Amino acid sequence: MADIVLRNLEDEIKEKLRRRAASNQRSMNAEPREIVSAALAQPRSSSCCAKAETSEEMGDRCQRRRQVARPRARYASGRSRRRR
Repeated sequence: MADIVLRNLEDEIKEKLRRRAASNQRSMNAEPREIVSAALAQPRSSSCCAKAETSEEMGDRCQRRRQVARPRARYASGRSRRRR
């Protein structure tokens, strides 16, 4: 197994981790392993809709993101620049 070191962890975060580990009857080493394992076991959602609560809200978020997208730069000729 590999080892991972968490450096510069804020005291508040460390304390929350300690409390969570104690409430789950795990050590301070076992709790982050469980958190990472659980997070990676879940399927990844698309970034534009990751925080949506409902499917309707998800549609709204995705629609707003499409509206905000920047158009491609155009040059004096009116064409987009192409790589050759």
